[in-house]
Amino acid sequence: MKRWIKTGSCNNLEEYFLKNMGVSSLEDVNDWFRRYNSNGYTIDGIRSAVVLLK
Repeated sequence: MKRWIKTGSCNNLEEYFLKNMGVSSLEDVNDWFRRYNSNGYTIDGIRSAVVLLK
């Protein structure tokens, strides 16, 4: 029987992912997106897709 041993200080998946990204909160992640996507987050062809769906 294999036993798992917890290492580190993370208590859930959210904390684990934040730690791996090098940030301490979801607000830090949001700040990163605001900084690097200052023109807004855009998807090429999204307008055409919306027209097609309508």
